[in-house]
Amino acid sequence: ASTTMGDEVRGDIAKARHRELTSLIKDKNLLFRKNHNRNLDILLENGKNGVYQGYDQYFNRAEVRSSDDLSGNWVSFENAIVQGSKNVAIFQ
Repeated sequence: ASTTMGDEVRGDIAKARHRELTSLIKDKNLLFRKNHNRNLDILLENGKNGVYQGYDQYFNRAEVRSSDDLSGNWVSFENAIVQGSKNVAIFQ
């Protein structure tokens, strides 16, 4: 059966599959982050106006708010807030 199939998938089918996979990945990532939001080590790559962006040890996006300059530093958090497509924490 596979030998008689064409090489390409119709555009509408490919788009539907892409949307379905993207949605599934997003849902699974959110569930993973909800189950792994404790004891996070976050590498903060850059920041502006007290809001720093980086990635945790699971390569999930993270945002940290702090009055200290944390750019280029690793910070550890016992608990982070899962928010949308990233984890959020406040460094005190």
